[in-house]
Amino acid sequence: MPEVTVLVENGDRSAASREAIAELCAGLRDLGIEVAVEEDAATSRAVTWYEVTMIYLGGKILDGVTGGLIDSGVSAVRDRVAAWAKRRQERDPQQRPQVVELYGPDGKLIKTVRVKSGEITED
Repeated sequence: MPEVTVLVENGDRSAASREAIAELCAGLRDLGIEVAVEEDAATSRAVTWYEVTMIYLGGKILDGVTGGLIDSGVSAVRDRVAAWAKRRQERDPQQRPQVVELYGPDGKLIKTVRVKSGEITED
């Protein structure tokens, strides 16, 4: 079972978009995380100004850790995806702003990272 699942919404299926997702997955694998990619038409949010990527952290990535260690694991993933989204915007100034949502094994939202005009914000 993968430790992280990247959910690609029914949207941009261009070669550039697929390459960007492959780059994100490679970055997560560099952290030693097993990654799977799923495409799901049912998650479509219709037309939106932001490009949304959802990442689901599986139970395996959080097994045996508590408190601060969970926070550091989520932080490592957050840092990697924020850098990925920022690089996409730096390479292509026409790239839509990015929203990356991190979900826990229970399906609840843990963190939202937004990158717009090179600025990273989160909540």
